[in-house]
Amino acid sequence: MPGSDFVLNVTTDASGNYDTGPRLGAGNYFIRATTGGLPSVYFDGAKSAATATPVVVAANATTPNINVRLPSGVGGISGRVTSAATGAPLASINLSFFDAATGGFIQVATTDATRT
Repeated sequence: MPGSDFVLNVTTDASGNYDTGPRLGAGNYFIRATTGGLPSVYFDGAKSAATATPVVVAANATTPNINVRLPSGVGGISGRVTSAATGAPLASINLSFFDAATGGFIQVATTDATRT
């Protein structure tokens, strides 16, 4: 079972490529891709670290072709936040969105002046 120890974060370039450089010791690593509005996905398509396949990194070597495909179907959620006591709309309320399958955080939004 994977632990929760964060090791390294890198960002893709304009072509979607990434490279950690020689910053990882020999061992096994889980690779997760995240971006606002989409669920986290691991390199092998797993939706959680518990089911992801570790990537083996050998000493003094780069493990190539560890590719991740983020889902392309993007939808949205809309609604209104109101007071339970009065029914009045509430502005500047933060809402957080989590993947129902994994519990992973996806994005945060704030209600606007129209309370939506």
